[in-house]
Amino acid sequence: MVHGQGDFTDGDCVWRIAEAGDWTRLHYEASRTIAFWIPAVIGPWIIRRTMREYLESSVAALEQIANQAAGSRP
Repeated sequence: MVHGQGDFTDGDCVWRIAEAGDWTRLHYEASRTIAFWIPAVIGPWIIRRTMREYLESSVAALEQIANQAAGSRP
């Protein structure tokens, strides 16, 4: 997040990445303050869904990069 840019006025996030056997465990926590009004009934649900979709897309891209890097090792 870049201060003064985008749709959020404030926010914080933490990524925790840990080895879990043959897997990698990723724990992500975030809080954001949006800079616009959304309806209270459906707004939070839409924001959570959208943020989850962005996170899943980012994780998939990171996994693809990691797999490509692992495949190029001698």
